[in-house]
Amino acid sequence: KHEGETQWSSSARDQEKKFLDLQTEEEDLKLRIRDLETRLEASSSKEAESRTEAENSKADLFQTKAKLEKLKEREFKWEKSEEEMEKIKKQMALQSELIRSYKEKLDLYPAKTSNQQIRLITESMEVELTSLKADYNAKNTELTVANATISELEGKVKTLTQCLEEQKLFLSQTQEENNLNIQAAEDRLRGMRSINSHLEMNVLELQERLERALKQSRRGGGRKGISPSTECLELTSIVNSGSSSVHGSVGSDPGEHIRRAIEMPNPLHINRE
Repeated sequence: KHEGETQWSSSARDQEKKFLDLQTEEEDLKLRIRDLETRLEASSSKEAESRTEAENSKADLFQTKAKLEKLKEREFKWEKSEEEMEKIKKQMALQSELIRSYKEKLDLYPAKTSNQQIRLITESMEVELTSLKADYNAKNTELTVANATISELEGKVKTLTQCLEEQKLFLSQTQEENNLNIQAAEDRLRGMRSINSHLEMNVLELQERLERALKQSRRGGGRKGISPSTECLELTSIVNSGSSSVHGSVGSDPGEHIRRAIEMPNPLHINRE
């Protein structure tokens, strides 16, 4: 009798320990689910920031294109100005040729007034040419800066678009992983609850049978051909076999254990009287 009670209490402690282990594992799964949800929210916020930055880059690109159109218009005007400048140069060349011919003629008849007029005309033409060259250089510099800005903005938009696609892929992968982990956690929790309820039923049945055997041993009764010590030994062997079978099932795959629990209605093989 003492040995049977010892075995029964040991089995009850093992069941309680397993139940606590299952509760600990359940808490770990909940923490992992919370971690995955936090990562999902962080990925969503990063995606929103990337979209905002992409929209801003698109707006900058639109403004740059508008500036480029204005610069193209200026370039067109500058080309017209350059054509006019070429015409003016030709006219200046002709005028300089005329001035040279007049000068040669005037050299034959030198006069101070004619020399002063020629000098004034030459200086005015040089000043006009200098101003035209400065305008040409300024327009060319503006066009170069605009082309560099456009290239930089196009590269930035391309980089942001690639980053956005990577964020979308990472978000979809994280969602799939989260769904799989949640589904696996739910399956394991259902299996653990089924195992716990099954073990509780078996423990209650063993307690009931043990109490019945103890009462019969006290009253001096019992089944024919079986002594009270034999009954206690039988219950002890049943508890040991049940503990070993449950321990083996918990250590195996949860899906396999659930299948065995469903297919085997009484895994401890206890026959009711």
